[in-house]
Amino acid sequence: MAAKKVLRRFALSPARDIPMLIFLWRWKFAPTAVLWKRFFSKTAPHTAYNRLWSLGKSGILQRRVNKTGKHSVWTLTRLGFHVIQKYLPPLKSDNIESENLIHDLLVNAFHLGSGSTPLPESIELISEQELRAVDEDFLPKWIPNPKIENDGLYYHRPDGYWRVRHRGEQIAIALEIELSRQSIARYDEIIEFYRDHQEIVRILWAVKNLRLAKYLDHRIRETDKNENDAHNFLAVDDLILKGWKAKIIYGPEVGKTPASILGPSPDANSDDHLSSCFLDTRKQPYKSNAYSNPNSAGIFV
Repeated sequence: MAAKKVLRRFALSPARDIPMLIFLWRWKFAPTAVLWKRFFSKTAPHTAYNRLWSLGKSGILQRRVNKTGKHSVWTLTRLGFHVIQKYLPPLKSDNIESENLIHDLLVNAFHLGSGSTPLPESIELISEQELRAVDEDFLPKWIPNPKIENDGLYYHRPDGYWRVRHRGEQIAIALEIELSRQSIARYDEIIEFYRDHQEIVRILWAVKNLRLAKYLDHRIRETDKNENDAHNFLAVDDLILKGWKAKIIYGPEVGKTPASILGPSPDANSDDHLSSCFLDTRKQPYKSNAYSNPNSAGIFV
């Protein structure tokens, strides 16, 4: 009822506003820079910000900052979620919150390449939010379904999936962001999940450092004696600076880049990676240069 009242007095553009709100649901949040370049590319940046501010004032969006106040993103409110719910697939959960803003910023930046422009249609994406919220019967059939798991199989929810064409066939690649070391039991569950699901051909990990990459590789080989070299590791620092052009630091495909595995992102030739991606979390990027280089500012890792 509240959503209908808002829509009666506040018009939403079906060509821009609705797709943008669905994007925010799918990825949990987005900075001003991403929304401007993705949905307002033909307008001035201040026009985009003014529209976002209006959507915030209407109660559809809200601005969220992290504890330090250095990262600003836009998220749906409960009202905003109800406005677009009819456009979404059947859901098992109405959770729209990010549990860890920094972690999810890095997930989105890795998953989407830059986030400012859509990826080629040849790359299929399933976000962590979709895995968390969409009824399993309405997810693609190539994704492991927890409804069919039994005592002999483990279920784990990665930070997302890519599905790409490789050597003439479609393959599934899982995404994992690991900023701190977890318990051995937790890692063993993750490793056993991938052992049980050989249809996930590759797992791309972004980890804090080489030491953690080597530790994870050791756990993988200890837990799964038949491990088929599916796991590759990148450094989060490299990912922040270079995006899909960062090189794998450990694993069977060391030296390769995500772009060589997933395909080049639309911004692969851009030298302006940071200012056009999910890691540009300035409230009004066209006004402020603060934190335009998150890695050198030391505010991500």
